[in-house]
Amino acid sequence: MKNEISRCRCAALLSSCSRLLAIIMISLWSMITSAAAPVKIIDVMDAAYLPSMQGIVVGGRNGFVGLAKIDGDVLNIEQIEGQVSEDITVVAQLSDHQVLLGGSHGGIFLFDSEGIKKVAMLSEYQEPVLDIGITKGDIWAVGARGLLARSHDGINWEPFEILQIQQPPIRLKNLGVGELYFGVANIDLDSISLDATVGGRKVVIDEDYAFYSEEGFMDIFSRFDDVTAAEISFSFAPGPPYRRGDVSWNAVVVRNETIILAGEFGYIIRSMDAGENWERMAAVVEDHEPQAPYWLAGHSFDETIFLVGAAGAITRSNDGGATWETINPPNEEGIFGVTRTPTGKMLILGAVGLAGIESEGGWILADRTKLQLRSWLKTAVQLPDGSLICLGGRSTALRYQLDKWAILNLSLK
Repeated sequence: MKNEISRCRCAALLSSCSRLLAIIMISLWSMITSAAAPVKIIDVMDAAYLPSMQGIVVGGRNGFVGLAKIDGDVLNIEQIEGQVSEDITVVAQLSDHQVLLGGSHGGIFLFDSEGIKKVAMLSEYQEPVLDIGITKGDIWAVGARGLLARSHDGINWEPFEILQIQQPPIRLKNLGVGELYFGVANIDLDSISLDATVGGRKVVIDEDYAFYSEEGFMDIFSRFDDVTAAEISFSFAPGPPYRRGDVSWNAVVVRNETIILAGEFGYIIRSMDAGENWERMAAVVEDHEPQAPYWLAGHSFDETIFLVGAAGAITRSNDGGATWETINPPNEEGIFGVTRTPTGKMLILGAVGLAGIESEGGWILADRTKLQLRSWLKTAVQLPDGSLICLGGRSTALRYQLDKWAILNLSLK
């Protein structure tokens, strides 16, 4: 008989560790600038190009919002005055002349030629907005502790709650006596469909196996037949055991009516009907408690989707999220941002100045010593000339153009 209290405590600890990682990500720039001299240090958490102003809107700590333009090897940033009382965590282009800003306390701000104004508050508990996905139909904002909201215009928002996620049939490969873990919790016991036999007869719960639905694993007592394929499907609520909905959604990718969310516990979920129904993707069944990736950022173009995360986690889908492949990272450093080059190659940004381009058989990394990179990088913005501007902590700015990296000096006006 399993010690469910112990497992619950373990799951709670893992959830706390995951949330701690998110908090560290949000406050990292605050710690690394604590010893700064009077010289103004800018820590850019996100940025987006605004065509009408021919510049890059950048956002960071203490409500900092600025408009950046390149002049040779200098990135000039003009600070935009506005009443923003929280750290800016997300910058997303809404139109040719507007951007949305997400805040560390759940605020949504609109920036245009008239300035900055607060348009919504998405979290009554001051949880941070961690990503915004924009498509022609809907705008989705995601964040910590299950924060999820939808808007049609970026100004009026409605909270959105995911109560149930469908797990499509999973092939069971380990059919012997022992445990199988599904990487999710809060499974609806009545929704479980197990297609397996023992000695030619259909398996019987509590006789051939036991299912721990809240914790997300099963204990097999009798070896399942391997003559026919064994499969299982079910529905579940997101979050750790006994804490439904308590999950950090760190990345949202939207294309038409398809929405993909990713975050804690290795979750990658997809809706193809504008959020009406959700299904889990890239499921893995293991004979031990899984070490799930912690997804932090995503990017899509055409049918290709990239997801990256802590400890060098990288995955890619080439079919709109239906199937996923794990990509070997250059190292185990955290990856905080991902985009693509004009030629379609994956570009990653991360801890301690990590910047790399995927190549055949590996990665081509920027020379951190030569470029004197000492701080993290997180966001990349493509300019009309095809160059990519990569931004991060401690006023770090890089330009990637024609397969070459160059440091940019950052100047605040």
